[in-house]
Amino acid sequence: MLRLLLLCASLALATGCASTLSPAASALEHAKRKLAKCRVLGVAHGESGFNGWVFPAEQRARAEALEHAATMGGTHVLFTESTEGFMGGKAACLVYQCQK
Repeated sequence: MLRLLLLCASLALATGCASTLSPAASALEHAKRKLAKCRVLGVAHGESGFNGWVFPAEQRARAEALEHAATMGGTHVLFTESTEGFMGGKAACLVYQCQK
């Protein structure tokens, strides 16, 4: 029984952990503080469901928030929330559009 459990956990880790970002989400720049000279487009949220501490739920939630920010037309993000727990992860970021 233990072998089966370990095998299932290993397969789940191998197939479900990596979050590959789209090119638009990968291009977003991460700010360390509020950007005064940029337009605020809104807040992007991301969530990942139940993980039981097995998967990187915070990472998946942040990736989902970045994808949402990219669809909003953002150029920069500032994460305001990023948590992980037994029941999953949550992330939120302010989305900015800055002149290049």
